[in-house]
Amino acid sequence: MTPIRWLALLLLSCWLTGCALFGNSAPLESRSPVVSLGQSAARQVLDADDWAVPPYRRIILVAPPTVDASLPIEADRLRETLIRTLLAHADGPQILAWQPADGTPSLADNQRILSTRLTAPSPALHLSDRTLYPYRLTLSLTSPTAVSAGWEQHIDGAFDADALLSSIKASRADGATP
Repeated sequence: MTPIRWLALLLLSCWLTGCALFGNSAPLESRSPVVSLGQSAARQVLDADDWAVPPYRRIILVAPPTVDASLPIEADRLRETLIRTLLAHADGPQILAWQPADGTPSLADNQRILSTRLTAPSPALHLSDRTLYPYRLTLSLTSPTAVSAGWEQHIDGAFDADALLSSIKASRADGATP
């Protein structure tokens, strides 16, 4: 076999391997309302200034979010989006998906528990051409020494029902969890 054929065979096998490795998980859609909310939330969390350690030494334990049943958002999708957007920062903290057990764990100085709560402060707004779901995302970072949340931020906005449904359909078509 000639060197060109070996090279072509090697490139083809590398390409197929890459497709196999990355084909099973659908990327987050940058235009998805949930992804946009996750990016805003990640910026808020990463900018929290109550840490006494550099960003690369921080550890965030991401608790499962609480999502109001009147919002067409699944808690798992919100958590996955938040974790992925936090992990996307090169010099960011270590992120761990965390399931709370009985009581609060003892935390080191470089660890925080991130709790999220997505609520509907008012009913859906039915306009002539769309439906909007107002929301309030509350982010809380609990430090090891605090009895209550040491840091808390709110993000207010509204989801467009059509954009939510199209992003859910696209993620299901790609094989991702909604």
